[in-house]
Formats: sequence, C-alpha cells, structure tokens
Amino acid sequence: MFWCDDLAAPDHIVTENLSSPSWAADATGGLLHAAALLGHAAATQLLLQSAPEAAADGDDNDCLPLHRAALAGHAGVVSLLLAAHPAAALEADEHGRLPLHHAANRGHAEAAALLFDAAPAAALATDLDGLLPLHRAAYSGCTPAVAMLLEAAPQAAWAAADEGRLPLHEACRDAAVELLLAAAPETASVFDDDDTLPIHLASKFGFTPVVEQLLRVAPATAMATDHELQTPLHKAVLGGSETTVRVLLQVAPETADFRDADDRCPLSYALRYHRRWQSPEFEAIARLLVAATPRPIALVELRFAGVATLSFFTEYVAAHLPLYKPEWELVPKECPDLGRTLPAALACSPAQAAQVTRRLEGDDKLRLRTFSLGLARLQRRTGLALPAELAGRLMAMFDC
Repeated sequence: MFWCDDLAAPDHIVTENLSSPSWAADATGGLLHAAALLGHAAATQLLLQSAPEAAADGDDNDCLPLHRAALAGHAGVVSLLLAAHPAAALEADEHGRLPLHHAANRGHAEAAALLFDAAPAAALATDLDGLLPLHRAAYSGCTPAVAMLLEAAPQAAWAAADEGRLPLHEACRDAAVELLLAAAPETASVFDDDDTLPIHLASKFGFTPVVEQLLRVAPATAMATDHELQTPLHKAVLGGSETTVRVLLQVAPETADFRDADDRCPLSYALRYHRRWQSPEFEAIARLLVAATPRPIALVELRFAGVATLSFFTEYVAAHLPLYKPEWELVPKECPDLGRTLPAALACSPAQAAQVTRRLEGDDKLRLRTFSLGLARLQRRTGLALPAELAGRLMAMFDC
C-alpha cells in the first residue's frame, strides 16, 4: 500500500511505487490531494494519467486538489491540474473560496496568474465573507497579484466585503497600498461598518510607510475618529509604534488633545501602558506626547498617572517653559533629570531657574551649590567680578 507520507520521498521512489497497481484504489482517496499540497509534480502527473477524474474529487472541506496546490503555491502542479480539470478554477470550497482566493491569500503570484488566465471571471468571485481575490491579495501584500487583479477589474477596488471592508482596509504592505490608491485614491477616505478608515488599521499595526502614503492622498483622515471616537493617533499609541506616532503628530498635532469614548487622550494610554509594561517603546511615545499635548491637559494626566511617571515632568517643563506659578505647584519635588532644563529656565528668568532648582534631586542640587560657592570664591581671589545681572541670575537659582 502507498501512503500519503510516502510522497515526501525522492522522485524515483515515488514514481516506482505509483507505477505499481497497488496505489490505484487510493488514487481518489487522498493521494492526489497530498501530491498537490506537497507540490510533487511527478506524482501528480502519474495519478492524473491513471485516474484523471480524481482532479474533480473534493475532500471533507470541499477542497479539490487544485485548491491545495493553489494554497501551497505550487505553480507546476496548478498547471497540471488545470489541464486535467479546467472547471476546477471556478469551483468553491466550503468557505466559498476559489483556488484564486487561496493563491492570493498566501501571496503566490505565479499560481494566481495561472488561475486567473484559466478563469478571468474568478477575479470578481466573492467567498462567504464577501471577499474578492483582490481583498486576499491586498491582505497578503502580493503586489503582482494586486496589479493583475486591478488591471482586470479596476472596480474591484471599491468592492465592500462583510463589515464594509474594501481591499484598501485589508492592505498591509506599502507597495500594495500604492497600487490600490493609484486605482482608487478616494478609498482612503471610506469608512467600513465600524467607522474605521484604512489609516486607523495601518496606525494600529504600526505600518508607518502605509500611514505616510494614506496621509499624502488624504491628509484630513489624520483627524478622523472611528466608532470608539479614536483617532489614528490613539491607534498608533495603543499599537506601540513610536515612528507612526511621530508621523501623525507632524501632520495633525491637534489630535494629541482628542478624547475618545472613554474620555482618554492619547497621552492617557501612553502613560497607562508605560506604567503597566515599563517598555522603552511606550516610554518614548509618552515623552513625545507630553511635549505635544496642551499644557494643562498634559500636566493633569501626569499628576493622575502617579509616581511611576515622575521622569516625564522633566519633558513637560522642557517643552512648556516658562511655566505659570500654578503649573509649578503641580510639578513634584526631586524630578529626575530636571537639571537639564536649567539653562532654558535661566534664559527665561531667574524666577524660572529658581523653580527648577527647588525641584532638583539631592545630588544635582549639591553640585549646583558647590559650583556657585566655588565661583564666588574664585571671584574673591582674582578680584574679577561678574556682571551684576549675571551674578544676580546665578544667585537667584539658589533662592530656595
């Protein structure tokens, strides 16, 4: 008896076994499916020569051997099976998927081309989820298949599957997105049934090149909200993509102030996830948003987030100097790394510099005091006096 696992053996062993009469009873019971899935052209050819009708036999999932070959991307086997049973190119499995759906979904461009040539009508066939082969090709990022399918049926770019998803919603690779936008640029602004735009999905998964392409075509989508009232910036923060956050802040910095259905701004999520995971990605995102978020909101969010976010107050001070007195009252004592804001604070006024020094950590404050005393001693020894304005500014820093 010849078993399916034996198809993984070298070609000469397989062909010798298949040349014997003992395999014939199994030919329609799975051998051809196995040969198609494994891409064994020699076994496929021998099986078809002896039992060509096996090309039309479906398995428990209503899959034909052609579905299996398309799924695995074995173009040579696809060609053999199409020659034996051309109608298989338009036959659906239990999910309503044609062989072209399978090849496109796995990104097998050569197999997809053979299947399309055999049955061009397959380009507009939908599966039980309402998906065209173009949706599947866009999802896999198979740009040759996307180009072929768009050329054959440009209107497919507007085809809405279940939940209103267009092929552009499914696209995850920048090259595929470029083709879809060239065919139908307006689709960048089309919401699905969840009020989700393609840019929401690209931002969520951190596909920064895709986000950049979508913004070039439809920059206003950076401010669009979905069913949760979340902007693409919310999605990028939740996905932990610092590069995407940077891109979105450059195009629509005002979205840093947008609140979703849970009354959370992007900074709220960044601080929450940083507190939970302590990851460098969320730390970097939080620092960006502390500087980008309007000053009263950012300060309130920092105070609400608690001790774990002390270091972010330094970002707030650096971004928003000079601070008003009520703001300084909300900046905690001994903020880590706050000393680096001292030159900018001193450039604003001695009063701002003094506010910084009051909140320095112990070692930093000691170093500054030592520097000031040493400078004063040097002046006494040399008899050289600093200009009154500069001396006043330096001394004001230690008016604690």
